[in-house]
Amino acid sequence: MPDSTHGGRRDGAGPKQKHGEPTVQTAIRLPASMADWIIAEALRRGVSRSDVIVEMLRAACARG
Repeated sequence: MPDSTHGGRRDGAGPKQKHGEPTVQTAIRLPASMADWIIAEALRRGVSRSDVIVEMLRAACARG
């Protein structure tokens, strides 16, 4: 039977790193007003909610 080129693990497949390092999925609870703001900001910018949150956290960390 010939080697299949469909399915299975392939080097380089899958999403590329957006933030220069691997990410982990986590769940948090936020006040509804904050969640609404994050969603609106992401839609306004045309980015993901995660991108908005990462940017906010990086800015806060930089301020120390």
